Amino acid sequence: ILVFGPPFRRSAVLGWLRRPWLPHPPTDRVAHAWRLCEVALGDLGVERFEGDTASALAHRAGPKLPPGLNLEPLLEAADIADRVRYGLGLDPQDDMRARRNAEMAYQGIWEALGEWDKVRAVYRWHL
Repeated sequence: ILVFGPPFRRSAVLGWLRRPWLPHPPTDRVAHAWRLCEVALGDLGVERFEGDTASALAHRAGPKLPPGLNLEPLLEAADIADRVRYGLGLDPQDDMRARRNAEMAYQGIWEALGEWDKVRAVYRWHL
């Protein structure tokens, strides 16, 4: 369980966030997209505080991101997540844009991690 548990759990959670097995409303899909960004930022070592908005977390993560990494997908996903979370509206394309931007942010951060950071991220129990 100690060897295979954390990687299996991470794989299951990321799979669920990317493509849930059950149908969900667009607001939940946007929340899942932002949660994928939070997992990536956690892998990078950016701590999420209670009461943080998505935009506040994204802006706080800016200095910790590797140089040259495009911050725009993360900021756009955060903006959409905040609008949905606080009931300010959901455009018809927001669901797709949030998921696309979250995936780009996740992949960009994952590729910027070193090998030991990736191993540490795979065995991180709290996602």
